[in-house]
Amino acid sequence: MQKPLNSFRKGLLFVLLLASPILAWAQTLTVLTDRQTVELGDVISLTIQTDFQTSGKQLDLTVLEDQFQVLGKQQSNNIEFINGSFNSRTRWQIQMVAKQVGALIIPSLQIEDAKSQPLTITVLPIKKASKGDLGPYFLESSLSKNQVTVQEEVIYTLRLYFLGSVSGNIRPPQFGHALSEPIKEQSVYGKKLNGQNYSVYEWVYALYPQKSGQLDILGAQFSGLIQYQGRQKGVSEIAETQTVTVLPEVAEFNNQSKNLWLPASDLQLKEQWISALDKVRVGDSLTRTLTLKVDGLMASQLPALTTENGSGFKVYADQPVSKQTIVKSSLQSQIQVKQAIIPMQEGQIVLPEQTITWWNTTTQKIERSSVPARSITVLPALITQAPLINKGQVFNPDALKNQQTGSISVDQQINSMVSREANSIWQIISLLMTLAWVSTLLLWRRKHKQLQANIAALQPEALKSTESDQAWSTTEFELCQTDKQGQIKLTPQQFYNKLRVTLAEEHKIHQFEALNYPELQNAIRQLETHLFNQEILNSDTLSEICRLLNHWSIKMGETQSPSASKLSSLYGK
Repeated sequence: MQKPLNSFRKGLLFVLLLASPILAWAQTLTVLTDRQTVELGDVISLTIQTDFQTSGKQLDLTVLEDQFQVLGKQQSNNIEFINGSFNSRTRWQIQMVAKQVGALIIPSLQIEDAKSQPLTITVLPIKKASKGDLGPYFLESSLSKNQVTVQEEVIYTLRLYFLGSVSGNIRPPQFGHALSEPIKEQSVYGKKLNGQNYSVYEWVYALYPQKSGQLDILGAQFSGLIQYQGRQKGVSEIAETQTVTVLPEVAEFNNQSKNLWLPASDLQLKEQWISALDKVRVGDSLTRTLTLKVDGLMASQLPALTTENGSGFKVYADQPVSKQTIVKSSLQSQIQVKQAIIPMQEGQIVLPEQTITWWNTTTQKIERSSVPARSITVLPALITQAPLINKGQVFNPDALKNQQTGSISVDQQINSMVSREANSIWQIISLLMTLAWVSTLLLWRRKHKQLQANIAALQPEALKSTESDQAWSTTEFELCQTDKQGQIKLTPQQFYNKLRVTLAEEHKIHQFEALNYPELQNAIRQLETHLFNQEILNSDTLSEICRLLNHWSIKMGETQSPSASKLSSLYGK
């Protein structure tokens, strides 16, 4: 009997050995949770695990979305060899929160042929805080003013109070018909409330309503996670809506102001002069800086600072420079303009008053800030000393005649230079050179008259015509004299000063507008823009002015009768 029994045992063992691979390959999927009973908003940790490798296949979690919100998911794979035994696992860690109160079911999940068992979680309502208990978190919003005028600044403050630690994101408030500028972005500090130490995140915005009426500011919304007392909780909180009453601009403001509506808590308009104003001459560049500083407005709301050309002067302004700073939880804006003011004629010029009218939001009154009008005495332009005459240059007898008989003689120029720089060695050199220059001119003039007489005897009419056509070049050879490269020898500033003096003395023209020659005026304006507004000057601008001056001189000669033409009378002698 023992022999048949042994045969039976061996057969049973053989069957079990054959079945063992099938049992070893049975796939399982398990679902576990850290708690079966939670409070609404609590974060639920869900662990899903297989006893096999998923080979890159994804777990379908869309079946959870009906009753839960999935916050995050992590996946890990693990393979072990222990004492010849092989184990393989895939694990998912799911963070989620319930969407509603009640007995919620995590349905059966499946991956490949493995399925999990359904799991029930009980979700309780949030416990209401007792009277005086602020809870572990809350949002708070506030306004600096509940009633303002159009474009007046109002400060909106948003704070998130919480216990423990927090992570998440916040949706900014919606400001409607108002300009906004962040003043403080998420500063962090602590505050003790009801005996508990809260952490506070704070955001501050400056608002400028653009439309009268009621402005509703929809509250910001915070969504995230709070870790407190060992529990992690998903939260979503919305701040209360704030309402601002926006009044229209004051009616009488437009009747008393040239500028647009300007509500501010403080406004200052100032000027600063870099140039001295006691000895100003025609053609000098006077530099003035106008600065407008305003509390309670954005830089984009400030008016432009302009000064128009006036009688006897021109104004060239740089691009305005503006900036914004934060002063005592409010915006302070500034706009600055640098101006070059050029006197165009001697005598008194008056710069007009600069006035800004504004509405004081503190006193609720119309106020004005002004830079007073300024009167400046302008002296004649200094006559630059002419260079010595080089061989081959044409002499202008009319210019010498003016030097000898005019209001500013050669002796007067010498005395003026000696009196200004009495202690300089250059005075002596300048005096000697001036005397030599005058002597040279007198000798040259005598020979020139003899040459003119000889040429006139041969071709009198042709010569007169040629001299008339070249009236400008012979009259003002030192202004348009060129070097070997064909460039004007004088610097742009020297050229400009000499041009003004020449037109004033030779042609009684004190304003460039009196030339009545648009092309010439445009060329001179390009030179002025270079000198007084730092624009780039074309290399041929001075030569172009000389060419146009020559055409203008010829044109002026044609419009005058021979007896009335000054140049013709000179060359006719």
